[in-house]
Amino acid sequence: YQYKDDHSRQLQLCITSWVLTGLATSIVITKLVTTVFVNKTPGWDDLMIFFAMIASLVTTSLIQASINLGFGRPWMAVAAEVGGAQKFVQMVKLDTYGYPFTVIAYSLPNVAILILIERLAGRTKTFSRNFLRITVAIQIILAITSVISKYAKCRVVEALWQLSSEGGCDNKIFNYTFYAANCFTIFTDIVLAIVPIHAFWKLQMELQKKLEVTFLLGLTFLSAIFTTMKVYYIYKFFDAQDFGPGGVDLSEQNSVIPV
Repeated sequence: YQYKDDHSRQLQLCITSWVLTGLATSIVITKLVTTVFVNKTPGWDDLMIFFAMIASLVTTSLIQASINLGFGRPWMAVAAEVGGAQKFVQMVKLDTYGYPFTVIAYSLPNVAILILIERLAGRTKTFSRNFLRITVAIQIILAITSVISKYAKCRVVEALWQLSSEGGCDNKIFNYTFYAANCFTIFTDIVLAIVPIHAFWKLQMELQKKLEVTFLLGLTFLSAIFTTMKVYYIYKFFDAQDFGPGGVDLSEQNSVIPV
């Protein structure tokens, strides 16, 4: 049997994922080389960014492996092929194994930003650091909770990818925690931009330095915008009958956010 409506988005997903991941990787490597070898002022924020870069590369590699199995095409088209059911199982396995890396890729950058803010602010008390710390801590807790719920939603581990298994899976638990984690990430991105920018303009700093900090922290607004788009696709994804197109949209947003 040949599925007629085989509209593939594999090439689009492949190009988007690798171009954006490559861009993010080149930016991170340039920053790390400049910080560690040129300025010789490395900090914990650089380590967090490095780990996020590794997680992003792993995530994109797993997406590529899923594309090779048929991800980006309608599930019915993949299922109609010889060995289609096995390919579907392998894709779900890759998604299951790769989810923690996805969470790390979009969570650690905010930790790095918080550490950078602490370094730039020094011992000044122009804003509530505890508020920023608590905000980022809540984001990390929600992210970890979503990872735990990803694996704990089924009583039997094999049921995570074997849809026919009687594992007593409750997808609502993961769906709610996943949705909550991403919604709070939007709030965190906005907070990490507005509060520090407002505070740094009150400090005795050179205008150029203030503009640089404003530009750097202002980029978190872009992350908030892309995460908002991701939340929209999550909403559509949960209600979709064919998870192929929705999965592509989510994967593309996951590639954009770390940049």
